[in-house]
Amino acid sequence: MNEYKKWRDVKEDSEFSDKLFFEVDMSHSDSNDTQKAFYSNEFGSITILNRMTGFGFGQRDIETGYRDLNGEFWLASGNFDILAESQKTVGEAIALIKQNANNCIGKERSYKNQEEFLTQQNSKMICLLIDFLNNYEFGDKVDEQIKEALKTD
Repeated sequence: MNEYKKWRDVKEDSEFSDKLFFEVDMSHSDSNDTQKAFYSNEFGSITILNRMTGFGFGQRDIETGYRDLNGEFWLASGNFDILAESQKTVGEAIALIKQNANNCIGKERSYKNQEEFLTQQNSKMICLLIDFLNNYEFGDKVDEQIKEALKTD
């Protein structure tokens, strides 16, 4: 774990255990809420929150959330604690959270990481820009400057 409490080199087939998690400081809360978190440079984050429900009556709930590197979020509530399940790897844990998500269900993406995501987004933006530039008349001098700037080797 690095100084930012993020794990490096944790792979999909890495062993999943409570050793990957750290206790989140909940001292700002007046209740007995607890939270554990696991942050990874390769996958995103998994959090487990044990809290009083918003419905009152002294009811508690355990929620497990997974946020991928693209910002998509899956939340499995209803006393779902991923550490109490029987998965053996990080990949299995993430799949189980997604399978049990019942409040927030993220959108699956075709890219594996932020770099691939940004590359796809940049490619889309460049295509839109080229399409716009090809269909808009700026005047001969500006058109030539744009064409020169867009030349690729």
